[in-house]
Amino acid sequence: MQPKPNRTIFRSQMRAISLLPVLLACVALHAHVDLVQADLNSLWPLPEKLTSGPQSNAITLFQNSFSFVLDPTCAGSTSQSALLPLAFNRYYPRVFWYAARSNDRDENDLIRTTSMKHRRMAKSTPTRDFLLVNLTVCVQTAEQNTPLALGVDESYALDVSATGARLFAVTVYGAMHGLETFSQLVEYNETAQDYQISYLPLSVVDAPRFAWRGLLIDSARHYLTLSAIYRTIDALEFNKMNVLHWHIVDAQSFPFQSTSYPNLVLGAYHPNAIYTHANVQSVITYAAQRGKGCTRRLYSQLSRV
Repeated sequence: MQPKPNRTIFRSQMRAISLLPVLLACVALHAHVDLVQADLNSLWPLPEKLTSGPQSNAITLFQNSFSFVLDPTCAGSTSQSALLPLAFNRYYPRVFWYAARSNDRDENDLIRTTSMKHRRMAKSTPTRDFLLVNLTVCVQTAEQNTPLALGVDESYALDVSATGARLFAVTVYGAMHGLETFSQLVEYNETAQDYQISYLPLSVVDAPRFAWRGLLIDSARHYLTLSAIYRTIDALEFNKMNVLHWHIVDAQSFPFQSTSYPNLVLGAYHPNAIYTHANVQSVITYAAQRGKGCTRRLYSQLSRV
């Protein structure tokens, strides 16, 4: 009699095999990078070009005095900007991530800050001769002239030195990627109990290698709560991805609440496991505010119901 196969081992092996394409993609991304300092490899995704000085050259940031500043001379950095102020509000607690861990914050930020403990510095006293009071953000093109679409310019250039920090981008979408990189550069010094950026002068020039950088979620086969979808979109922002492919309905379940054919929702897994029009619109808005788009397949599916 043949012994029964160990299903647990088999599933583990299949999961490992499924990760191979991801690992190969990571190797390809690393091969594309021009790095000067190996100690800055914690930046993710690794930028296209990075130049830096010695680790001992550092600048200090204080939570109560630092701010993001719009450059009024740039067309896209005016008071009419809708996305940049929202991005500033998101990234301020991410820059000062260590102190934010003890505050009453949403679950997603707690997950992210807890996962970034590796950004703590060794217990050594930094040079405190320089203080960074703001990051000046310059966006070349106004938001109304740069709709979110495949192929939009997402490049940015970030410079940090002893005299200040400046972020330049052609569009607001590149600026948001630059804010993510800036937040990853900030380290916490446990001895001095302050934040700092090392390896000055530091310059990052970056642009996506691929125009379409998406992630598929399948709520037709596995229902996802709205909070889980929001966390997924936040993860896209952390990794500078730009497309959310939402597979919302299929033969297994129909969780979308159709106004034209209301009985279709009876095909959901549970009466509470559904998405209303308002739910779907909130996901689209949440993604758009972070420079992410839902695939047109979602729109075409919804337009038919």
